[in-house]
Amino acid sequence: NIIILPPPVVQPKPQNKVHIDKISIGGDSVKAGDDLVIAIDFENAGDLDLDDVSATAVIQELGIRKKIGPFDLDRNDDTARTIVLEIPEYAEPGQYDVRITINNDKIRRVRHRPVIIK
Repeated sequence: NIIILPPPVVQPKPQNKVHIDKISIGGDSVKAGDDLVIAIDFENAGDLDLDDVSATAVIQELGIRKKIGPFDLDRNDDTARTIVLEIPEYAEPGQYDVRITINNDKIRRVRHRPVIIK
């Protein structure tokens, strides 16, 4: 007699996932010496709660960086966070790349946005 067993049920591994819904940079441009306000809307789109999440904005060419957090983001939670970058007085006019990172020890999402300094 041959016994045919059904295939084993494979449970998918729980995923850590962050989805960035929207990044808004206040205004089309900013003046040297002023604040650049960056609003970030994102959600925990994974299967697990995320602990110690932080958000960071960097303009490498100007050597400026601002980090907020840590904060916890439960499964399916949406959140909105604001980062304020102080643009230095010495910043030359032009277009710069702002790197925005959402991360913890399990996930990392990076987006880039242009900003014009006048």
